[in-house]
Amino acid sequence: VDLGGRIQRSARDKIQRYDDRSDQLYDLLWNSKTKTGLMPASTRVSTASTINLLNDYGGTFSDEAIREVLGVGWMEKLRVLVAQRDTMSWADMDALRQSVGRHTKGMKTDGNDPGLARDLYAAIMKDMEVAADQTSPLAKRAFKNARRYWRLGADVVENLEKEIIAKDPQDLV
Repeated sequence: VDLGGRIQRSARDKIQRYDDRSDQLYDLLWNSKTKTGLMPASTRVSTASTINLLNDYGGTFSDEAIREVLGVGWMEKLRVLVAQRDTMSWADMDALRQSVGRHTKGMKTDGNDPGLARDLYAAIMKDMEVAADQTSPLAKRAFKNARRYWRLGADVVENLEKEIIAKDPQDLV
């Protein structure tokens, strides 16, 4: 019996269910495939919190660290964002949220800093929340529900990691 493999599959399946449901909730706001949602793609989102975070980390992290968090394709977008200190469309901000969100889980490695990714994700979410709040009560409620559910999933990941690390190796045999 491969108990370790079963535990790993069970944890992976549980995390996947949270990720899938969170995606469904965010798709209510903006679905990039169908180009529909409560938030029109053209809705402008202030990038104030995102810019503030990037300015705070500017002296701490090299471009390489940020590039690893965002992926090479977003590095140029990020530079434009910082230079303009302007707004982004909801669709672009949501794509940025998803790109950064993929890097918020796991452990710190040479190529990934989940702490930086989580901080950047939180700043992006703060900017998006302001736009959702200003759009409609329904968009505001949908955004809060999606965000809350995503946090629940992140907590599940963190708790599973702690639980597995704390287990006595003999219990896994």
